[in-house]
Amino acid sequence: MNFTISIFADKNYYKESYEEILKSNPPKNYEDILGVLLIVFGIVLLFKDTNQAIGIFPYFFIGAGIYEFVKFHYSKYKWMKEMSKSKLINVKTQFEFDEEKISHTGSYSKGEIAWKALKSIKKTKKGLILRLKNKNCIYIPLKNFDNQQQIEYLLNKKLQ
Repeated sequence: MNFTISIFADKNYYKESYEEILKSNPPKNYEDILGVLLIVFGIVLLFKDTNQAIGIFPYFFIGAGIYEFVKFHYSKYKWMKEMSKSKLINVKTQFEFDEEKISHTGSYSKGEIAWKALKSIKKTKKGLILRLKNKNCIYIPLKNFDNQQQIEYLLNKKLQ
């Protein structure tokens, strides 16, 4: 089956792709929750330690929690800012899928990706994530597919 998908990579595309890729990566997805739990645990220790037997130990948990929470939210802000400044914003890219490879053509890129270079293909609530073995990802929103058969073709593609 051969078909072509066009993606217009604007700010909304990058925001959606960041959120969907994050949701598919459980350890990263829970960093903000871990931060809040560390803060709460530190506060509980602080109030339970009425005779100050554990000293500054609760402040360590509070500080680590604040760090994890801020790091989680700052990484999205930083990534979105980098994408906004890059030449890849407001660019149309075409992906052509066939039996042998995935070809991509855009304003700043042109190339081919062999199917064996893909590690996995995962469907999320809003799109497909094609994970390459070199740890890069390609995100394709479901709304960009012409029909369900194209989605099924990618999901059923055997990766080596």
